[in-house]
Amino acid sequence: MLLNDLYMHYQDDLVNYAKKPPSGPQVTVIGGGTGLSTLLRGLKLYSHNLTAVVSVADNGGSSGLLRKDLGILPPGDIRNCILALADTEPLMSDLINYRFIDGSLEGQNFGNLFLAAMSAVCDNNFYEAIRNFSNVLAVTGTVLPVSLANINISAVLTNGDVIEGESSIGERDDAAEH
Repeated sequence: MLLNDLYMHYQDDLVNYAKKPPSGPQVTVIGGGTGLSTLLRGLKLYSHNLTAVVSVADNGGSSGLLRKDLGILPPGDIRNCILALADTEPLMSDLINYRFIDGSLEGQNFGNLFLAAMSAVCDNNFYEAIRNFSNVLAVTGTVLPVSLANINISAVLTNGDVIEGESSIGERDDAAEH
């Protein structure tokens, strides 16, 4: 009976303790897209010492529109990595992942808009916006952009054509030379 009483009294503490791994090894991962945030969700179970260096070459979808309209770095992959390392309630995750389905914001992701607004509040300092957004979501670890410059990727096809932009490259079936 005593153990049961102790368990009932400290149940929340025990559950929280079980959720939080020890500091763990220092791990740095570099990438972008869905794969990086998926990897981070798994790694955070084993370490709090995670650093994600995230691609900022995305030029499609919600990120591409914000990049074009506001001149900011694309927020989507950064947002996904921040959310992957966040200690948030399911409702907050749903809010950050919410995509508008009607009106002039149709297709825009709330988390991307939040990060864009945070950047504006931080005098267009995207690094500072990432840091503050991470603090708001109680992130364990660090998320960094691979560059603060407005970068694009390109591919040279075997026929010599050059394709500019991540979204254009993904649409092609042609073989890339390099």
